[in-house]
Amino acid sequence: MSQLVPVVQIVEGLADNLRAVFSRLCTQRYGRPISLRCTVEGADSSFPDVRLQIEQAGRLVLDAAFAVRHFGGNMYDIQGTIEGGPSQGFSYCLSESSSLPSSHAPRLTQEMATFLLDALERQLGGEYLRTSLRRPSAASERSASVA
Repeated sequence: MSQLVPVVQIVEGLADNLRAVFSRLCTQRYGRPISLRCTVEGADSSFPDVRLQIEQAGRLVLDAAFAVRHFGGNMYDIQGTIEGGPSQGFSYCLSESSSLPSSHAPRLTQEMATFLLDALERQLGGEYLRTSLRRPSAASERSASVA
């Protein structure tokens, strides 16, 4: 069995990868990325968390956190919570042959990013996000092709 990886390393790896996956998923859904502030809180403690914030026009529209806890062996429990909204549990199994998360769990970060975007859509509305984020050139191209 692999040696125990400090939870802060898991948290930092997931935070780094989540930024990229979230940006890619936003671009797929809405035509461009949404700015995501992602910080690790409590890095010096036994229970570090990933704090995520999305702001629009200077106001906070989504505040979320992912708490990562060592479950036992190479298993980690992740609890995602949206301020004033839903929560969702995730599990992560660190590869036996690795001392660090390999590619920082692409399926897991895809699920985490989807959880964030679904919550954002519930708060702001999917149609609003699609129309407000669409690049003007992309919208113009669509209009021209319809005419």
